[in-house]
Amino acid sequence: MSWITSLVDQSPVLPRILFEWREVLEYSASIAFNFLTGMLVGKVSYSAKLRVRRAGLVNSMINVAALNLKDGGASLKNVHGLMKT
Repeated sequence: MSWITSLVDQSPVLPRILFEWREVLEYSASIAFNFLTGMLVGKVSYSAKLRVRRAGLVNSMINVAALNLKDGGASLKNVHGLMKT
């Protein structure tokens, strides 16, 4: 980005004074922290979805086990209908 700015504005690529260095470091830190925050939010979201899927799988397994206890048993039709839901 500094290189493109230097081409457009005819300014040096690297900052010269302390103020410019501080501005570049703040800008870089802002980009890095935003990237890390996005990664964290994505991981939390993915983990929450995975937790819901696992809970759904556990509930389905419990329902299949309950079908075995009924007088009809776990027929292929009952299990297939359960899997669809």
